[in-house]
Amino acid sequence: MLFACAIIALIVMLFSHWVYRWRNPKCNGVLPPGSMGLPIIGETIEYLTPYATDDLPPFLQKRISRYGPIFRTNILGQSVVISTDAEVNYRVFQQENNGFELCYSESFTRITGKQGLAGYHGDFHKYLRSLMLKLVSPEALREKMINDMVDNTREHLSSWSKLGKVDAKDGTDEVN
Repeated sequence: MLFACAIIALIVMLFSHWVYRWRNPKCNGVLPPGSMGLPIIGETIEYLTPYATDDLPPFLQKRISRYGPIFRTNILGQSVVISTDAEVNYRVFQQENNGFELCYSESFTRITGKQGLAGYHGDFHKYLRSLMLKLVSPEALREKMINDMVDNTREHLSSWSKLGKVDAKDGTDEVN
């Protein structure tokens, strides 16, 4: 009986120690305030809860009011630091590869694949990102779309000029 109580006490102590270590991870520097949530699932459930406003999600609002614009949490099985401060975010992105490394969650990497943008880091990631932005930036899309729109408009006006009489409603339906 005494041996069983000792084993149960040992299990409770180990579990308590594990939960304490989960909630207070070791770090070389100072971590921002925050909560790691429940062991393993963290705060994922609250993070993924749908909301019906166009404002900040309630998950972020609650933590910003409690911890400030920078806080730590555990989402999707990953310990993360979330920053909602524009100035801090700008500095972080300026210091990429010097003090920070851009990374994505394991689930996101599985969705996009290891050969996708999420699979690379450092200078090569920056290079790929700049290539993609050149292809799909608003300026590139605008330039390509305007040229396509001009060509399509000229083509349709040219075909309409040969008809003599054009019903505008029917003419625009053909375009689609």
